[in-house]
Amino acid sequence: MTKSYSIRIWSGLLSNGHTQKIENALWEFIWLVNKVTKEEDGIGYVLRGTPVKINDICNDLKRSYWGVYKHLQQLKKYKYINIKKAPYGIIVTINNSKKFIKNDKAGLAQQDKTEKDSLAPQVNSLAPQVNSLAQKDKANKIIKDIKDNNIYIEVFDYWNKKEIIVHKKLSAKAKTLIKSKVNEGYNKENIKDTIHNYWIILNGEEYYFKYRWTLEEFLQRGFEKFKDADIAHENYLREGKK
Repeated sequence: MTKSYSIRIWSGLLSNGHTQKIENALWEFIWLVNKVTKEEDGIGYVLRGTPVKINDICNDLKRSYWGVYKHLQQLKKYKYINIKKAPYGIIVTINNSKKFIKNDKAGLAQQDKTEKDSLAPQVNSLAPQVNSLAQKDKANKIIKDIKDNNIYIEVFDYWNKKEIIVHKKLSAKAKTLIKSKVNEGYNKENIKDTIHNYWIILNGEEYYFKYRWTLEEFLQRGFEKFKDADIAHENYLREGKK
């Protein structure tokens, strides 16, 4: 079970017509407040201003992409949040953020802990040290080979998990195409997110695009079409849903 903790929400949200403006977007708003890790001049920076993936919000709240997208736009419309598009996500800031309060020891302590937690994976990744340069070069090569192979396997398994078209084995051509995407600057999470965007469009009743590619075809013909979830959403939404 995920460890739970308190979230600072101010009672002002219960007045001044906020309930009518926020409505069902309340859960997305709470999710964003929970992810604020930096606050300056009343502006709260979700994940310190790094890109947020809408799919992560969908997964945590168990809501559809279209539902979360509409609620975020609702929060933006009434100026609760600001949204800026970024590669593989959106940058979100919260207006009138009061998660961390000056001279509030508990709030400042929580901010410090939240920032440390967000940096922990980066710190831990730097922990292993190799004294000898020769050993380090050798270790790096081994690690790179392992990582390359892991990327192939992880992308392949993720594709089959989505059951778009299930493959019995990973072809040499698919490996080459995956490696090509990595060489272009995409990491495994970028590739998986793009597959997920494609899967959402295929299975969403509100979308008209229903063509199922193989993994190889998707990497060759579909990747660029679905790498940006917002653009794919707008491009393939049925008439009457926009």
